[in-house]
Amino acid sequence: MFILKVAEAQTSAASSSAGVLLKKIVTAVVNPIITLFFIMALSVFTYGIFNFIRGADNEEQRRKGQEHMKWGIIGLFLMVSVFALIQILGNFVGEFGTKPDLWILR
Repeated sequence: MFILKVAEAQTSAASSSAGVLLKKIVTAVVNPIITLFFIMALSVFTYGIFNFIRGADNEEQRRKGQEHMKWGIIGLFLMVSVFALIQILGNFVGEFGTKPDLWILR
């Protein structure tokens, strides 16, 4: 096993202040929006479950419940994907402007 240093980025005051600003924007704006949409998707999914169970004897109610559950699952998948993408991008730029640790262990 050896350690290979791949790259080391020089961070300046301007890049770190931009990183701090970007991190504040993500923390104050983007994360609450993602959370709100996640709650909305979960609510649609739960509403679909209740419609499906409540209308067990009615084919139209079950179909509507299935549609709500389907769109709720799609919404949940999208919100988890967006959150993961933001985390990956944040890690890629090194926690929004801080110096990343770019060591490869083999």
